[in-house]
Amino acid sequence: MDKNDRIFLVAQGCLMAWIGVAFVPSGWFDLHSPWLFIYLLLPLLAAVVIWSIRPTDLSAALNQFMKAWFNIFWSYNLLVTLNAVLLLVGLSAVGYLPYSDRPSPDWSNIAVHLPTFDEIGYFTGWTLLLLPTTCLMGTTLFVFMAWIRWLNAPVWLARILGAIFCSGFSMIAVASAGWYISIAVSVTNIVGLYALPYGAFILPRVAPRRELPLSPAARAGCVVLAFLSMAGLLVLPFIRGR
Repeated sequence: MDKNDRIFLVAQGCLMAWIGVAFVPSGWFDLHSPWLFIYLLLPLLAAVVIWSIRPTDLSAALNQFMKAWFNIFWSYNLLVTLNAVLLLVGLSAVGYLPYSDRPSPDWSNIAVHLPTFDEIGYFTGWTLLLLPTTCLMGTTLFVFMAWIRWLNAPVWLARILGAIFCSGFSMIAVASAGWYISIAVSVTNIVGLYALPYGAFILPRVAPRRELPLSPAARAGCVVLAFLSMAGLLVLPFIRGR
């Protein structure tokens, strides 16, 4: 294991610890917590510090890692939030009410109309509830794909797993914030569909690639462990909701 591999493991460990903190203290990961925004800013602050270091072998490896993370971070957040808002605005405009508890989402509850500024502002403001979750989900997806690529898993497998988990986590992100406006299930499902090609084609390309020589059995075992960890995080909201 060379120096770059050790740097990769340390950086991955820090991001995994950052993700783990969100799942341990139940109840604080919401907009009413004064610690939430400090927590969300920590990786960005770390990136600024790393990018300000003078060029060395150490900073070059960390820069590569943080650049890959940042590319996934902003693009995933843009993918989910922008598509969710466009869907809410577009469906409302064509006569489908995509949110509301009373009356429930339906084609007969709203007239066809041009989107108003108040309407767009309302849906855009809703993303303040969505962004904290997509920040966490985007980093989680990056960490998973970084492990998969570092283990030198086949590209076809990375694409399949990336598509499945990106779609699943995106739907959970929209649903977790959608309670506030009683969002329609159709919006959640369509965002999940939009996330499929992102997880299959963008996520495996942007995540950093490392090639650690492992035996086929060890590589397969580590990939299975990464898969089970992500599957556990995917079903955790449903277990906690009971």
